[in-house]
Amino acid sequence: MRKNILLVSHQLDFSGAPIALFYLAKALIQLDHDVGLASLYGRGDLLADFNRIGVKYREEKSLDVNDYDIVVFNTVVSTPFIPKIKNKKTKFILWIHESPFLGGLAWSSAVNMRRTENVDLIIFPTEACKKEWEGLIDTLNSVTLLSPVDIPDEIKQINFEHKQGIKTFCIMDPRAPYTNIHRIEEEVLNFPDEAIFNFVGYDMPDPKIVSALRLKRNIDSRWHGRVPRIKALEIMAKSDVYISATCLATQNRGLCEAIVLNKSVLISGIKAHLEIGRSAGLSSNSYFYPLEKIDFKKEVGYVDYSKAFLGFNEFFDKVSRLFE
Repeated sequence: MRKNILLVSHQLDFSGAPIALFYLAKALIQLDHDVGLASLYGRGDLLADFNRIGVKYREEKSLDVNDYDIVVFNTVVSTPFIPKIKNKKTKFILWIHESPFLGGLAWSSAVNMRRTENVDLIIFPTEACKKEWEGLIDTLNSVTLLSPVDIPDEIKQINFEHKQGIKTFCIMDPRAPYTNIHRIEEEVLNFPDEAIFNFVGYDMPDPKIVSALRLKRNIDSRWHGRVPRIKALEIMAKSDVYISATCLATQNRGLCEAIVLNKSVLISGIKAHLEIGRSAGLSSNSYFYPLEKIDFKKEVGYVDYSKAFLGFNEFFDKVSRLFE
């Protein structure tokens, strides 16, 4: 049965949660539902992709969520917009992508987790994420759903043509205390071999670190800042090893993209990474403790990637069962 569905995003940039919502919209459109989109913080670059697949943008000021059959609130940032009272016809879904410990989100004044009492279903990306929320909110009516990873053909071609010479590392996390970018940069100072380190994120490091690394003739350190997704994927496709030393993750999108591109990965052994790694067939050598020394020279091998694991078709089947 065709349903009138509204997707409520906190923003429409190229970060992980809005991209996941885009793939949900794509699946729902293919299931012949009528899909609308609202953004709490205005339009963004990702809106063009939603428009391209036939999603109708709704101005937030004129919205009445009780006019829809199903409303999906994307991320905990959208929880204040879950109504205190809802009609019996409308089903509310909350898609939680974040750890409750990320900036104290679970008890932050910026969210209203009490509104989850009015939610009919909660979606988590991984069991690891769900377990972090257990005991903080009611997770009895919940499911897990990994968002798919779709690599454009031009990136696949770059990846296919990439020849390994000087070892190239790719770090794609934003600069935040929990991502440990500063620790990686400090340890790169002691790396003895020739290598290229690509840092893809938000901010440059301390100028002293930049100066020290640029004095090392064996190391080529490149800080790309915040770049469009296609550029970030191009940088990854031209790299040999993906690194993430983050202490908080629920579905690390960079890791998932590295898996699909069959990259070697060197990642922190947190529960979400271990869960995704088991599904992808990562070796135990791929993990390290994020607060200890990172061995960049460790032989981690390549990912034996199963296309069904993060493919759109499997995601589509799960969405079909969930919404039908």
